[in-house]
Amino acid sequence: MAKEKVLTAIDIGSYEVKVAIGVPQVDGQVQVMGVASSPSRGIKQGVVININDTLKALGLAISDAQDMAGMQAQNVYCSISGTHIEGAPGNGLVKVRGNEIDRHDVDEALQSCAAIKIESTRELLHSLPQEFIVDGTDGVRDPIGISGVRLESKVYNVTVGATCARNIIKCINLSGSEVKNLIVSPVASSASVLRDDEKELGVLLLDIGAGTTDVIVHKDGAVQFIDVIANAGNNITSALAVNLKTPIAVAENIKKSYSLNSGSFSKKMIDISFNGVGGRTEVSTRTISEMIESKVKDIFKDVKDRVERNCNFPITSVVLCGGIANLRGIDAFAEAVFDAPARIATVREIGGLADLIKDPQYATISGLLKLANSNYSYLRQTPTKDDGPMKIFRKIGNWFCENF
Repeated sequence: MAKEKVLTAIDIGSYEVKVAIGVPQVDGQVQVMGVASSPSRGIKQGVVININDTLKALGLAISDAQDMAGMQAQNVYCSISGTHIEGAPGNGLVKVRGNEIDRHDVDEALQSCAAIKIESTRELLHSLPQEFIVDGTDGVRDPIGISGVRLESKVYNVTVGATCARNIIKCINLSGSEVKNLIVSPVASSASVLRDDEKELGVLLLDIGAGTTDVIVHKDGAVQFIDVIANAGNNITSALAVNLKTPIAVAENIKKSYSLNSGSFSKKMIDISFNGVGGRTEVSTRTISEMIESKVKDIFKDVKDRVERNCNFPITSVVLCGGIANLRGIDAFAEAVFDAPARIATVREIGGLADLIKDPQYATISGLLKLANSNYSYLRQTPTKDDGPMKIFRKIGNWFCENF
């Protein structure tokens, strides 16, 4: 009997570290066998700021997931986020070797897109194919088998801070696991929650976590824009803590308890009791809702401005994931701000303990499992063993070419 393949996803967030362990199924789905999380005390806005604290969080989450799954973590796919992530369009051109385009020509064209000049402090993480152009004819998604002389490729290149990537890999390796792939969080989230028709028409995915809001836009079946902003859930919590003069923990609970539809609340006062500075506080439910709305609006307006500056096409739908997607009424609020239909993300094509990770805050970790299962080779990397510059994520694979 063949040994069962084990896939592991690690989502390193600013609020908590999540770990999921699963095994591939014959139907292409992943059977989740174990899932666990641990508070992130060594992570700030997706970046490792304390190695020891991060190791403790990783060790606890990995251990708990392994205990639940009854198997060791293997084939680790890990997320990376943070404002150091940058994206920009790229292109390449090659001469076709024979009478028609084959896989070698496509690989060469894509690899030529990755030959870009970047700062020594940065590394190329992904080159995400958008389209191919054959002898001047654009909009080609799969050029293999087409007759032509010149093959051009357009991609979306994603770079990261080399030190940020290195520290994440170091922490996971020190925890006893070995990183196989590092993937930007919005790419992973997209894989688990977006539908093909949404990607065709122009969809904006917002993954609003504690420390960062990950932004990704798909159009014509390809990634057109990626950004990460520091305005996220912690900003809402901090505003509540300051205005209500409550501890952060109490403010976090308040944030999770009220919706964004302030008009539906009366001006009835409620008691908020806690142990600490200030004693008892009284505030109306409408006031709380308006405070939350104000900060969410700031996040949405920041995202909208960036998308409009970088995308020359309309957004036809908005999908929300991350912990903040659980705020009641946030989808209707997003529709009003972006003037487009909005929905809360639901995780797709995951089995086993799926109920444990259907929540929109698990979009990234679910996407990591899906990517691992599909063996998206364009994401593959091997961390360097020395102290020199990391030569990671250079290989462009075939999955996007086959699934445009």
